[in-house]
Amino acid sequence: QFDFAKLKWLNQHYIKQLAEQNPQRLRDLVADKLQRLYKISIKNVANLVENFQKLCLLYADRSQTINELAENLLPFFEEIADFSADKVQQIQQKLAEIYKPEAKIAMADLLKAFADLQNQNLWIAENINAAIKSTFKAHKLKMPHLAIPLRVALLGVEHTPSVDIILQILGFAKVQAAINKFLL
Repeated sequence: QFDFAKLKWLNQHYIKQLAEQNPQRLRDLVADKLQRLYKISIKNVANLVENFQKLCLLYADRSQTINELAENLLPFFEEIADFSADKVQQIQQKLAEIYKPEAKIAMADLLKAFADLQNQNLWIAENINAAIKSTFKAHKLKMPHLAIPLRVALLGVEHTPSVDIILQILGFAKVQAAINKFLL
């Protein structure tokens, strides 16, 4: 009897192996899927062109097929202002469940810290992580109180690879737009 679960596991193994041995090939396969399935060209999204391979590598171990990997990357191609009414409603519903009122003040402070990083040309993962950590410590919160709502507001999902790397790739403008629209 054919075992689809084992096939998906094996396929995921090969995706991880490809990510390690030939990341450019993985990038090209995913870019081709995005183009063919969703009519998305990575060349049209300026900040993603240089980070697309990094995104593919970050999501490789979270995907069992190339199609799934391409689907996992779709939110990176959407602008906050272009979210459909349904997506906005879904995000608001998720946030209503997980976003604590006490985190709202912390989120405002975090946005100020992010703006400072951007103004000083220090928008890199390490600095973003430090800003998040210092903010949640100052407000006596835990990382999930800030990181999960950020993920939901930006990408519509609660779980992603490391939030600091994701924020760096998305860029300050998109992070600022999401915080202002959903979290303040």
